[in-house]
Parts: sequence; structure tokens; C-alpha cells
Amino acid sequence: MPIDDLWYLTKRGPDKKRLPSKRHGRGKRWRVRYADAAGEPREKLFERKTDAEAFDLKARAGIAEETKINQSDRQTTFREYGERWRLSRQIGQALDYQRHTESRLRHHLYPHVGKRQMRAITVTDVLEWLALLLRNNVAQSSVKTYFNLFNAVMNAAVADKVISDNHARRYGCRRSCGASPVRRSGSPPMKTCSPW
Repeated sequence: MPIDDLWYLTKRGPDKKRLPSKRHGRGKRWRVRYADAAGEPREKLFERKTDAEAFDLKARAGIAEETKINQSDRQTTFREYGERWRLSRQIGQALDYQRHTESRLRHHLYPHVGKRQMRAITVTDVLEWLALLLRNNVAQSSVKTYFNLFNAVMNAAVADKVISDNHARRYGCRRSCGASPVRRSGSPPMKTCSPW
């Protein structure tokens, strides 16, 4: 979200001095561009640069009135949002896929993070959940499927402005699988999934 000086052009003259714009000396000088709570691009004008910088900091932090997320959405739990997300995506999905999604959410995601507020879910929560799945000998492909489902719900929550960011998107089963140190002689190396 840059702060623009509307009284001067961005390019400089041949003598390296700033060139005045057509608006020079008229109206408010400083413009802050930001995204509102709905994600729409907006701008706000200020007379003083310090006011523009202060607003820019608040807008980036999401605490400016224009950028605040609805407070009722901030209290939404993962289960509440997950169900809204699941039901909204049933149009055009095969019945088997709908059943699998509902089952995966109910059996593998909701027990661990279902009661947590969306904005309170941390990377540590996600890593603990993935570690628990791996400790319980859940198949690597299943762990990846569950994490991808979790990530899809969290990304949709970001798009819906329920949360500001999905910090967990950088984690999960992204690394390539490596050889396990434990294997039987003569058998090929077993593949393991690293959750971090």
C-alpha cells in the first residue's frame, strides 16, 4: 500500500529535481492506496505525510476502520466455517466426493481444530495435528489429503475475509518424501512424509 505524493511526478527532470504535477499546491497532497474489508482497492487523501503514514500502518495491520473484518466473523470456529465452506461447494460435485469431504472434515479435522476460532489457529496447531496423524501411522497420502482439505478451507476463509492470512499454507507435506531409516533388509526404502 504505497503512499503517493500527488504534488510531484515520480520522474525527475534533467537536473534531477522533482517535477511538479498539475495538482501541485491544490488539494490534499498525500494519497494512501489500500484494500478495504471486502478486498476492494480504495484510496484516501491526506494533507500531512505523517497522517498518511499513520493510516497506512493501520491499514496494513487491519485495524483501520475501513479495513476491519466483521467482528462476528472473527469469532467463527473452524467447524462453523468448514460446514459453510463444504455446503457451498456441493453444487456440481459427485455424491461420493461430497461424502468423502464431509467424512474427512468430521473425522480428521474437526476433532483437532473444530472448536478453535479461525483466527486463533496457529502454525504450531497445524504441525501438532500433522505430527499426531503421522504418529498414528496414518498413510502419507491421507495426511496430504487432509492437509490439502484444511488448507482449502483456510484459503477460502482468507478470500471471504474471515481471517487475514493463512499462515499454515507454507507448511504441510510439501517436501519430497525421503527414505525412512527403518527398513527390512532386501526391501525397497519406505517413503515417509515430512510435515515440515
